Amino acid sequence: MRILISTIAIKDRPTGVFSRGFNLAKGLVKLENQVTFLTTQDKGFNFPYSKEVRDGVLIIAVPSFFSFKIKKFGYDFMPILLKTFYILFKNYDIVHSDLYRPSSLLPCIIHRFFHKSLVISDWQDINGRTGLYNSKSKIWKWTIGPFDNWLELYSKKISDGIIALSEPLKLKTKDLNISKAYKLWGGSDLDKIKFYKSSLTNRKLFNLSKDDFIIVFIGLAMIDYEDNLSVFKAIQKSKNTGINITVVRTGKRYSEAFKAKHNIGDEILDLGYVDDRVYGKLLSCADACMLVQKENNNNLSRWPNVIGDYITAGRPVILNPIGELAELREIIPKVVLSLESDDFSYLLKRFEDIYINRDQLHERYEQIAEFAKEKFSWDIRSKELEEIYISTINVNR
Repeated sequence: MRILISTIAIKDRPTGVFSRGFNLAKGLVKLENQVTFLTTQDKGFNFPYSKEVRDGVLIIAVPSFFSFKIKKFGYDFMPILLKTFYILFKNYDIVHSDLYRPSSLLPCIIHRFFHKSLVISDWQDINGRTGLYNSKSKIWKWTIGPFDNWLELYSKKISDGIIALSEPLKLKTKDLNISKAYKLWGGSDLDKIKFYKSSLTNRKLFNLSKDDFIIVFIGLAMIDYEDNLSVFKAIQKSKNTGINITVVRTGKRYSEAFKAKHNIGDEILDLGYVDDRVYGKLLSCADACMLVQKENNNNLSRWPNVIGDYITAGRPVILNPIGELAELREIIPKVVLSLESDDFSYLLKRFEDIYINRDQLHERYEQIAEFAKEKFSWDIRSKELEEIYISTINVNR
């Protein structure tokens, strides 16, 4: 098949959206499809586009006038025009937009009008009023917000096939009288993340103690900390009672005021943003990884891409089974260390048990990494995506 994947993501930015789209593209090429990956340049201004072949995928990146903070939202007119112009005179069987915003979707819709191609669009998060909209700025809500809310739903109705990242999003399409939806989870990036059998191998690189039980939490933002205060207060209390648990977090560094407000001490080690080149080595330092979420509409509907990273590294995941993660627990129970309650006493005992039984956790590492390789890889997801494309073609003949 001749496939175009149009992404809202910026080229080579270490984000879940870019990683997901490009990993799927690589897998589709291995299945002998011709794949063009249409994205936006991060820096520089190569007009009208830059061209690169990577892992068999043709990457076309168009320029933009605006900064990353603006163009990441997908309303930059220049990428819309240049992407449309590039694909307008080329033939594709499938044009796949990874988001509903104009810079990724509109060129696909225009291509279908002229070439009778089929449009596939992703539903990755709830961005509207019942989801991420509530966390947006007032400027967003007063300007582009209402249109964005409308477009999120309308774009699903005009697409030939929908790929939802979760069961709730797939079910939500039925409320829109859409019957052409498929579910496709994220995968494991076996190229980026290497498996290390010992959690001690790379600790010196990050100045981590060999004696501590290390829990790595990628992207633990301030809001995540505050949404799950009982979890982190239980870890804090555990450390005060002689259980050496340290949570290693990444992302924007916490302010001194925030740390003072919550009395955060050495139970949280703040690494800030970690270079993508050593990301896998950081994961290997973990005795376990963590993802805890507040139970809200957005978290119930999303698929956290970081889960694939955790299990690729071969590490068990401490989580509260929200949304799709409850299903993950049922499929691979040896991977998941569930937090079934936010009761402080329960959490204190739970972390104590995890710490005491750490040697048993270490014995699971190879089994978890093998599961990621055999059942969760991006190549497997690409095969599932190809089947979705074929099904969409058959339905629309």
